[in-house]
Amino acid sequence: DLVKPYFMKAVQANENQLTALHAALWNGGIFIYVPKNVVLNTPLQALFVADDAEATFAPHVLIVAEPFSSVTYVDNFVSSVGGAALVQNGIVEVFAKPGSRVNYSSIHSFEESVTDLTYRRAILEDDSRIGWVVGELNYGNSMSDTTSILKGKGSDSDAKVICVGTQEQKLNLTTRAVHWGKASTSDMITRAVMRDGATAIINGITKIEKGATGCNGQQTE
Repeated sequence: DLVKPYFMKAVQANENQLTALHAALWNGGIFIYVPKNVVLNTPLQALFVADDAEATFAPHVLIVAEPFSSVTYVDNFVSSVGGAALVQNGIVEVFAKPGSRVNYSSIHSFEESVTDLTYRRAILEDDSRIGWVVGELNYGNSMSDTTSILKGKGSDSDAKVICVGTQEQKLNLTTRAVHWGKASTSDMITRAVMRDGATAIINGITKIEKGATGCNGQQTE
């Protein structure tokens, strides 16, 4: 009952074909619910392992932080499929209620035969904050979209993304902040290191909607 109001609300199933496929095939993941005023000082950690290329790998991570709560979550994605082709189609949804704090760190280090597709979304209410730290350290092709939707007044998003490309690897990374709330702030820093014949497309998008006065958005790629 706690999951239903939030599942596939930050990421719409009809957003594109990949999100629709995820909604149809998702097969597990993580759900974290932090009650009001609860502060978790010890980080929570999850390990996702893909070890069967014939199995669907579409995990869903859902975090709900109630008002004035705080949580730090770290996950690692790895694979051991012996060179067989595999697609990871994952979605992350974070709901930060008024005054809450969420720190989300994620390291992806799949092998070369794995294509990694990941959508991350956070919806921030009044005076809430999210800190993204994302390491795209895969050896195969990757696409990721990390977006903060700053709905609330005084909400804040800080996103740090790093990726390393080797061989003929192709990477497509988007970091986005959409400001709806007044006096909301965002900061995004993306660093990419390309070697050999690797290529990367990096999109940094800061959008301030009409009426969102007093906002400040900074980005560095």
